Amino acid sequence: MVNVSSFTLDTIRYGNVTYLPNPQHRDGNPNKSQWLIDINHEIYVFKCMDYYCWGGDENGWGLFINGNDSLNYLGVIPGRNIEVFIAKFVTDKNHNTWHGYPADYQLKAQDIPAGPILLKWEKENLITKAKMRKIMRQQPCKI
Repeated sequence: MVNVSSFTLDTIRYGNVTYLPNPQHRDGNPNKSQWLIDINHEIYVFKCMDYYCWGGDENGWGLFINGNDSLNYLGVIPGRNIEVFIAKFVTDKNHNTWHGYPADYQLKAQDIPAGPILLKWEKENLITKAKMRKIMRQQPCKI
């Protein structure tokens, strides 16, 4: 368990994996992307990533889908005040845990979702072809 100011982060067991919210993405760190959604919704995004197979053994990507199947912003990039709607999840194989963060695909190429994931999102009508192209080219993209 990790204490961060006024809230506590616990590891979450989900199936045969452990998810550990990373406090650096909730503490106002100006060098790290920050979640805008609460921890329960962060875990929901992680579970959706797993359920819909939007990842692999080491990385996964998620979207915050609300009740009427539309996307919501899930985080912000400090300093640039950019709201983002894609999360990246990574695994620490040495400890068999996962954590996630709002993905800065515009600045960091490693935060661009894999092509097959973007194609799934487009086929599932979660993003348009135009948005898919913008994400792949690291261009700004509004939801």
